[in-house]
Amino acid sequence: MDAEEFDTIVADEAAEYLRGIEAADQGPRRGECLRCYLDRMVIAHGCDDTTRFTRRWLTWAGMPDPKAVAEWLEAAGGYCDCEVIATALPEHWPWPPAGVGTGRYAQS
Repeated sequence: MDAEEFDTIVADEAAEYLRGIEAADQGPRRGECLRCYLDRMVIAHGCDDTTRFTRRWLTWAGMPDPKAVAEWLEAAGGYCDCEVIATALPEHWPWPPAGVGTGRYAQS
């Protein structure tokens, strides 16, 4: 591999990394439920075996104790974002429950 090819590879990898950072900074959309946000983020960025997007949504949604909810989801099998979707949400947390409509989660 010559220097020009190497520079092209490095530039492509850097551009991909920066796109990932930019997209990862996208917060939830107004009225977006946890499942929809996680679907969008995991599809766009993959799962990195953490609950970073789950924790971001819980904080954004104004949960009184996001850490406790994240721990509860983990105990229900959601040890990473994709497992929150696949394991914790379907059986344990049908969100949004009837009557929810306050805070940032509220839809207008």
